[in-house]
Amino acid sequence: MQIAAIDDETHIPEHMAIVMSIVDITEVITCYPSFEEELERSLNKDTNNTIIGKHLAMKKLKELIRLAADSEANVSIQGESGTGKELIARAIHELSNRKDGPFIAVNCSALSETLLESELFGHVKGSSTGAYKDKKGKFETAQSGKIFLDEIGDLTPYIQVKLLRVIQEKTIVPVGDNQERHIDMRIITATNKNLRQLVANGAFREDLFYRLRIFPINTVPLRDHKSDLPDLIQHFIAIFNIKTGVVRIYNYPGAGRKKGFFYIFDSYDRTLKDKKVFNCKGSCRRMVI
Repeated sequence: MQIAAIDDETHIPEHMAIVMSIVDITEVITCYPSFEEELERSLNKDTNNTIIGKHLAMKKLKELIRLAADSEANVSIQGESGTGKELIARAIHELSNRKDGPFIAVNCSALSETLLESELFGHVKGSSTGAYKDKKGKFETAQSGKIFLDEIGDLTPYIQVKLLRVIQEKTIVPVGDNQERHIDMRIITATNKNLRQLVANGAFREDLFYRLRIFPINTVPLRDHKSDLPDLIQHFIAIFNIKTGVVRIYNYPGAGRKKGFFYIFDSYDRTLKDKKVFNCKGSCRRMVI
């Protein structure tokens, strides 16, 4: 095991971390007896959908998630990009009495109006070019479960009208068909836009806004709960343990949580979600976090 050297331990910058390169996993388990048990616990649970945070703002968010899960009301999640809107939607689903049903996510900004209509409502054979067979839409696929409509603020007026009818009548009509089909699912929407402002500007229907925003939830950006950063890092490292191998984090002895952390990685490149955080390649180096 190689450890990056620091000349003066009393002057470790708050944002500095220490990387150690491990050649043999047994060395980690020998040095840290509890590591093997901790790794096994990580492997036996799904860490991807966990809402991480002990800050008061996160506690309030978790309470809202619990209340939303106990309800059948439509939920509208609003917040900046990257603040966990889909994570919140999945948590609501997994805590609800519809958890055994499907959870269907649709990015409303990723498709054109025509393709989104077909994706949501389905189509019958021959309804358009390329419609060689009947296709179930996402609303019908989400039967007895939930559908998550992300980027709801990007819906065109035409799709807004059709969505409003789905909410009011609990029925859909596939593209090219004339027969209504009953659906039973719950709608959760999300956006990073100010829907009230869109309504004021005439870009979003006011009646649809109130139909969707029965149970509003605002996300909490990381800058408002920075004290949860160590727990978030632990969480992502647990995911690394499951997916890619051995990663370990622990407090730097005597330095306190604000002074820095020891990180232990194996000899492969690692990423934190989609962000490149270091390139170990068997060498020791300092890493800014």
